[in-house]
Amino acid sequence: MSSTTELTYKEKLKAIEYEKGLLNLQIKELNEKLRKASGKHNVLRLYHENVMNNVQSGVLLFDRDRNIIVSNSYYDKLVENKSGSSSLRLFKLFLKHGEVSLYDELREVVEKGKVLKLKEVEFNTPSGKFHKLNIKSSPIIINNNIIIGGNLIIEDATEKARLEKELAISKRFATLGMMSGKVVHELRTPLDGTLRFINLAIRLSSGNHKLEDYLFKSKKGLERMMNVVSSLLDRPKDVSAIQGMFPINGIIMDAVGFLEHIAASRKIKIVFDLDNRVSSIKSEELFQVFSNIVKNSLDAMLDGGELKISSMRKNDNNIIRFSDTGMGIPDNIQHRVFDPFFTNKESGMGLGLAISMSIAQKYGTSISIDSKEGKGTTVVVSIPVGQ
Repeated sequence: MSSTTELTYKEKLKAIEYEKGLLNLQIKELNEKLRKASGKHNVLRLYHENVMNNVQSGVLLFDRDRNIIVSNSYYDKLVENKSGSSSLRLFKLFLKHGEVSLYDELREVVEKGKVLKLKEVEFNTPSGKFHKLNIKSSPIIINNNIIIGGNLIIEDATEKARLEKELAISKRFATLGMMSGKVVHELRTPLDGTLRFINLAIRLSSGNHKLEDYLFKSKKGLERMMNVVSSLLDRPKDVSAIQGMFPINGIIMDAVGFLEHIAASRKIKIVFDLDNRVSSIKSEELFQVFSNIVKNSLDAMLDGGELKISSMRKNDNNIIRFSDTGMGIPDNIQHRVFDPFFTNKESGMGLGLAISMSIAQKYGTSISIDSKEGKGTTVVVSIPVGQ
């Protein structure tokens, strides 16, 4: 190799080394820019995650196929997604609007650009917790009106709905309270007069046992009405209730006797299985509880059926069970049957079971309902011994 060729080779090698150095410098600069950009990206990602997870609403982003891209922690908590991942299964199965899956309704959001708004959607979590949700979904649109997906915002309105409901009930009770004073005062005088006439009729009915039985039953019913009226007037001195212990089985029989004419007219068979070990209670107020339950059972069997009433002593409780073969209670309203002013009947104020629960709680008594629509209802009353 000549000296000239060797010199040219060294110059080229030196030039290559120089270019390599420049490239390494550029790579270093690019890596630094990439590191800074990555840092900014992570900061922005953490910022957005922090914002999403601190919003007191469920937030979802989904693509055109309605696959969840990202969800916040509020949504995961709401649907009890303990894994913390965006669960499409939960999204599909548990968020429903009536009989229609929310997953199906979101199709119009991504296909037609529709804005979906749903108010107070009833929702049960996988573990059975009840919620009311306000839901809004909008399409995500980029250039040239292309829909690439959508967002979903879920507000838990359960507490708000509960407070609004309580406020409405309070207003109705306030109105009812304003009217009750006058109504009760007007009722007391004719009730007192009717009782006097029944007492006179009892004296004149000597020898007619059937008539005497009807009159005594009428008197007993009117005395109960007088006790209620007197208690509403807040005048304990006028209450004519006899103090003492009242057999629970006897109160059951009185409640049924008071309504047996309805059962007879509807051809409803009433079957008793009463345990003699069941104890007594210090108040007759359970008469109202039992009569309300029996009345509801009879109203559920307009075309006939059977009402079985049983009592038993179990440990420190008296267990009273009312089982009918009526129409049953729809699943979607069972949680509301004890709410004041709630009723699914054509007539009535919806206060029967609410009042019954109030009386029951006063004596440490519990009431539970098990009902299957179209198959009947069983109401269980548990009364502590010694009340």
